[in-house]
Amino acid sequence: MVSSTWPKQSALLLALVAGLVLLASEEVQGARIKDIARFDDEQQLSLIGTGLVTGLAGTGDGNGFRASIEGLVRNLERLGITIDSRGLRAKNVAMVQITATLRSSARPGTTFDISVSSIGDANSLQGGVLLPASLVGVTDGTVYATASGPISIGGFNVDGGANNRVSNNHATVGRVSDGAQIIRQLPSGVESSTELGLLLNHADRTTAVNVARTVNALFPGAALAEDAGYVRLQMPTEYLDNPMTFCALIEDLETEIDARAKVVVNERTGTIVVGGGVQLREAAIAHGSLTIEIRTRYDVSQPNSFNESGSTVVTPDVQTWIEDDEAHVLRLPATTTVQDVVDVLNGMGATPRDIIAMLQALKAAGSLQAELEVL
Repeated sequence: MVSSTWPKQSALLLALVAGLVLLASEEVQGARIKDIARFDDEQQLSLIGTGLVTGLAGTGDGNGFRASIEGLVRNLERLGITIDSRGLRAKNVAMVQITATLRSSARPGTTFDISVSSIGDANSLQGGVLLPASLVGVTDGTVYATASGPISIGGFNVDGGANNRVSNNHATVGRVSDGAQIIRQLPSGVESSTELGLLLNHADRTTAVNVARTVNALFPGAALAEDAGYVRLQMPTEYLDNPMTFCALIEDLETEIDARAKVVVNERTGTIVVGGGVQLREAAIAHGSLTIEIRTRYDVSQPNSFNESGSTVVTPDVQTWIEDDEAHVLRLPATTTVQDVVDVLNGMGATPRDIIAMLQALKAAGSLQAELEVL
């Protein structure tokens, strides 16, 4: 059977979309600078390392994965224990990759969570303990932290043999809560002590200019919007000895934000998100739906009891129904917004898939005055 059925929650979805558009059109959007930007003196630093996980109940790298065996031998040698690695199988040990992301403002002694993932042929990290390992910066290779501790996978993986296996979550990836500690000062993202910069989370020229205007209202001449994603700040002389206060005052300022008119649709789930400022030029829409349903019923043909030459056969009976609904023609004046279009389509019972198809056609025709992103 082939059909174009969708869940009946489309009316609720369309009402929500219309409400969002109405809210965005009635209010001027504003936000704290803290929520839309961050200072460039604080950069993200990615750390990476490799380590050994021990204490696994036979679920480790048991097929001769040389990297884990060599790592185990080196670790034992540091403890004064020498063993022959030939033919060694360590099913209770697994080699893992360790990753973490830190802000440059973190100080030595700070603890943080780390992620570990198997890089060998281990079946599960459940119950394992990460042995002490070093974490280095991805860009400079400097050791900034050490890591160790018990691993939590948030699930389980039980293998009873003979293809009898029960699992919950991904058993070869886990986390160590507060399992790492910074041992060296992280590099800073700013070189000057008198200049700072604001990096916008979403680059937009209008928003950048609004941020600079808001800052200059409190600190005249302190801000300049250099591009769509960066606002340069000159720290006033009275705050040179106390830059934290200056940054806190900037973060607490409220400014107007702007964004492109945009419609985002997801054809797989039928989700439609309409941003503010979306409008349509005059257009006409004709939309109809075709439903094809095919059913096969099997009948059994049985010969008479005294018919020796006959045999029992199964005969298929194929039935086909085709339903072509009447197309609806809508005229949309130039003053119509997407909110009005959603109301009209909701009234005629259009599904999310219908609306997505119409929005794509309106965009292709040049009527939809917005960016259309299809996920």
